[in-house]
Amino acid sequence: SIPIGRIAANDKNFYDTTHVDDLIDSIALNGLLEPIIVAPDVCDGQIRNGTQFYRIISGHRRFKAFSKLAETEPEKYKTIPAIIREPKNEIVEELMLIEANRATRVMSSADTLKQAERYKELLVSLKEQGVEIPGRLRDVVAEAMQISASRLARLEVIRKGLIPEYREDWEAGRLSESAAYELARLLPAHQKQIHGNVKITDYPTAYISTLGEKLNMYFGPGLKCDRNRDAKTQIPGYCDHGTEMWAVSKKKTIWSMCRGCCADCYDRLTCKSVCPRVAPDVEKEKENRKKKDDEVKATRKQQEIESDRYVTAFWTREKAAREAAGITLEDAFSKLKDSDAYPFLIDDKDLMQQENGYPNDPKDADDDYWRNEDDPNDLDVVSAFADLYGCSVNYLMGRSDSPSPGSVADLALRWRDAQRDPPQDGTEILALCGERESGFEVWCQNINLLLYRNGRFWHPELPELEYPHTRVIGWIPSPLWEEPQC
Repeated sequence: SIPIGRIAANDKNFYDTTHVDDLIDSIALNGLLEPIIVAPDVCDGQIRNGTQFYRIISGHRRFKAFSKLAETEPEKYKTIPAIIREPKNEIVEELMLIEANRATRVMSSADTLKQAERYKELLVSLKEQGVEIPGRLRDVVAEAMQISASRLARLEVIRKGLIPEYREDWEAGRLSESAAYELARLLPAHQKQIHGNVKITDYPTAYISTLGEKLNMYFGPGLKCDRNRDAKTQIPGYCDHGTEMWAVSKKKTIWSMCRGCCADCYDRLTCKSVCPRVAPDVEKEKENRKKKDDEVKATRKQQEIESDRYVTAFWTREKAAREAAGITLEDAFSKLKDSDAYPFLIDDKDLMQQENGYPNDPKDADDDYWRNEDDPNDLDVVSAFADLYGCSVNYLMGRSDSPSPGSVADLALRWRDAQRDPPQDGTEILALCGERESGFEVWCQNINLLLYRNGRFWHPELPELEYPHTRVIGWIPSPLWEEPQC
């Protein structure tokens, strides 16, 4: 137990001794669990004024916390537990200081590098004094610091390559060791471009090298440009648009940065910083795209007009067929609601509005439905109307002016049940396929061309390949099939 007034800090200590509040609380609650390590402090080999003084080898933070407690309770904390060591010389003492602190501290990577560098310097001094150091210095230092030789090599790369602006962030703990290592491998000029322009913490560490490759593309001689040719020799030169590409890229993520020549960039049509050599081609492309867009819009507009005409014609014929059959709106809705047409009809008022020109614009509709949404293209729906009114499907769909049912073409538009009404032997059919599970049919969105032979379904192009019978739910004779025009 040594009086705290006889102990002084070691001027060779380079470790941080701030932030001791938690340590003060711990010592006040539990006492000093680990004694400090000190060495006799002498002046010209003599004890000063007959009193032995000491300097700290390990425990600067513990001593500082203990001294803070002594300010409020001097009697309780007037002496501190300590272990006295007597190193042979100053070099050995500093080696002891480093090893003791290494064992008792949680080190940042910057502190680890700092102590490893100092430890190496001390070993070199010992070697110059004739002390034999077994093995390579790096391996000895790594073993003493209890880190791998590869990590020590990484820290040395950081020491040599990291620019001061980033080194400050790294030493303060604002930059991780892995990010610092990747940055240190870049050219100093590239590091300076990144610093202050890119929030490096937003990038996965693995992409920092990619960021360096981008910078090499923007500011290095790596990107050839066919448009930048020598006037005499016509030899392609290098891209000189890098500054503008970097100005655009530094505001983006690594995945959306400029990726090469503006001519190949996905954003070339909207970018305001496109290369002047590429700009004329971009303008032509814009004009061509606008022309195509206008053509598509015109085509769609015409399709909408045709669709409106078809829908209007359908409901006009539906009304005429209903009235010819002497069926009221209420009776029609009552019977249709139990059929496949029900999803299109909410009530008899909906049916009446369809027949009398339901508005095409949803802004003018009195609910969430309007005429174009009730486009009657589903053959089962049209068949339900035809069955109720006793007219032909072709008449309702505008393919015939004759309302009489029973034509061959009319029958061709009806799906037939493959189980109850199988095709004739040797018939080529269009088959509607699905699955039956627990009594329910789950319809597939595909139609297959099949051949019905000997009570089985076969692929026409592969006569020996049979199609599962249970998957064929409906069929239509293939030669009679025509796509409905709408």
